[in-house]
Amino acid sequence: MSPHNMASEAQVCFNFQVSSDHPSLAGHFPGNPIVPGVVILSRIIEGYLATFAARPCLQGIPRVKFLQPLLPDCDLAVTCTVRGNKVQFEGVIADEPCVRGVIQFLLGTFTGESA
Repeated sequence: MSPHNMASEAQVCFNFQVSSDHPSLAGHFPGNPIVPGVVILSRIIEGYLATFAARPCLQGIPRVKFLQPLLPDCDLAVTCTVRGNKVQFEGVIADEPCVRGVIQFLLGTFTGESA
């Protein structure tokens, strides 16, 4: 997706898992680990930005709601719908909502080449 197409509506879909040996899980929570929200949001943003040759600058996350815990090694299917400079996202586990929210980017501002 070209960064110039952010103004039109488009969808980006991807899946990810957080491995049970991820360093954040040792303290969140010992004996009953769940993936921290900040790790989930980071993976969603990374997955979305992977579709760009040049990365738009993150402006903020004005809304996010965690609906159920994400367990280690569990597959999260993410759908991002782009509307202007806002990206609405939803992550589901086995067709059940886990997380949803909005990420906002600065249009026309890019941080360079993606890896």
